[in-house]
This record gives sequence, C-alpha cells and structure tokens, in this order.
Amino acid sequence: MADAGKEPRQDLDRLRADNKQLKAEVRRLESLLLPGDEAKSPRDPRGGGRLQLPSEEDVDRAMTYLQRMFRKFRDKLKELEDETQRGTPL
Repeated sequence: MADAGKEPRQDLDRLRADNKQLKAEVRRLESLLLPGDEAKSPRDPRGGGRLQLPSEEDVDRAMTYLQRMFRKFRDKLKELEDETQRGTPL
C-alpha cells in the first residue's frame, strides 16, 4: 500500500528548501541596499560595496543628454517632414 503522506511531505520539504533559498537571496539583496562595511562589490560602478542613488549632478547630466537626444530626433523628424512635403523622395 502506498504511503498517503509521502507526496505532501515531499512538497513540504521542497517548499522549505525554496523558502530557505529565497530568504538567503533577500538577505543578499538587502546587504546591497543597507549601509555597512562589507567588501566592495565589482558590480558597483562607483567602487563602493553598496548600491547608491545617483547624485543631483548625475541626474542633471542624464537629463541634459536626454534633452539633446530628443532635440536631435525632433529636428530629424522635421527635416524628413519638410523633404516629404517638397516631394523629395526618401
């Protein structure tokens, strides 16, 4: 006769193992976000061991770059529109 409790026990063991792995991952990710004196992470481009929010200067540079890209894109669209209206083939 088959053990009726075998399958639920296997599921419970699997879920416990998954839970343990997920908790370890949460601790790892929290360690990246919380302040502390851990070793430097090679994934942090600024050389620190923790993830950091960008500075105001970083945000300003990014916004300036995006504005320039948008203007170039807008100017190119206008140029293409003008060529189309004059009948110039693309």
